[in-house]
Amino acid sequence: MQEEFNLINLWQMFKRHLLKIIGLTVLFALLAAALMHFFVQPKYQSNAQLIVNQQGNSDESAIQLNEIQTNVQLINTYQDIILADAVLDEVSERSQNIYSPAELRGAVSVNQTQNSQAFEIVVTLDNPENAQTVLNVLLEVFEETIAGIYESEEPNIHVISQASFNPNPVSPNILMYLILGAMIGFVLGLIWALVQELSDTTVKNADMLTDHGLINLGNISTISSKDIKDTRLSAQYRSERTGG
Repeated sequence: MQEEFNLINLWQMFKRHLLKIIGLTVLFALLAAALMHFFVQPKYQSNAQLIVNQQGNSDESAIQLNEIQTNVQLINTYQDIILADAVLDEVSERSQNIYSPAELRGAVSVNQTQNSQAFEIVVTLDNPENAQTVLNVLLEVFEETIAGIYESEEPNIHVISQASFNPNPVSPNILMYLILGAMIGFVLGLIWALVQELSDTTVKNADMLTDHGLINLGNISTISSKDIKDTRLSAQYRSERTGG
């Protein structure tokens, strides 16, 4: 029963401070959006899809299965080549050193679907044009590097889709920041309301007196200005003011 009573009190407290809680929720959501807009650098992505395809001996199904497994495993090696210092140094130099090799290493990622011969190279930078340009240069350097490794053999890398251009930022996530800010504001609003309620020692109703073992001796009613004008006390007061 006591738990039910406490829940009722909490609900009443929430209703009394509803405007404050809503105000803080909206305020912190707007603050989060403002911080995101002015202080968080937007990021843009460009991606390209490639496939590994070994040549020769494609008549026998057992050999084909063997080649597919080899191709899938080769992608891990290609990922190491793409992120190698020599490749990133060359990409940085051909891109007019806009980004250092260390910055490119943090911007380049290689994604592969499980047991797939296809893989994706993604470049995430602070400018959509630069992301596309850097990815195109990276593809060029990567193909040259693979051709040098295999020497006279035909490279087994084929570009399915070239570097894409996406003018829309992939981060930061506006909705996520708004929700996070609103949640912080809502929680702070609840804490503020709770602190105000706990620090308020005024008697709000007769039940509070009973809970503390006190006796209600009576109530003092509030008299409006209209009621005062209609009383004999008001008439006597006006008579004394006029000296009558």
